[in-house]
Amino acid sequence: MNFKAYFIWGCGLLFFLFVNLRLDEKVLWSWFVVFVPMWNMDAIIIFLPLFFFIKQRRRWKSHDLLKFAFYIVMVLLKVTAQLLICLRLEGYKIRSYYVMAPVWVCLSALSFDLATFLRAHWKMMAAAAENLACPALLTRS
Repeated sequence: MNFKAYFIWGCGLLFFLFVNLRLDEKVLWSWFVVFVPMWNMDAIIIFLPLFFFIKQRRRWKSHDLLKFAFYIVMVLLKVTAQLLICLRLEGYKIRSYYVMAPVWVCLSALSFDLATFLRAHWKMMAAAAENLACPALLTRS
């Protein structure tokens, strides 16, 4: 594994450790401090592909740019949800609907993205089966 994988695993482990310590009241840190490892992980998830994109910008197609922008927006929605969760846990009066709205938008968009990917994959597999002209693949038993 590379540095990025170790860093993300370490941030996840630290985050769960900090949450556990905060919930058990072993430490009285602000919830914003507890979420710092998660935000470090999000920064790595955003900035490393961004540097790669800038370095390889001549090779990217418009479809790749659109996909990259989509995933950046998904990470930003995740960070927005984390900030709203921190505010709610710190005692600010924020309705649960507003706290969870970025999560639901993110999950809906990712579900749609997965459905379009699977549809394209299924079409590709069907075309490959037709090109093989194998009766066993084309007929149902």
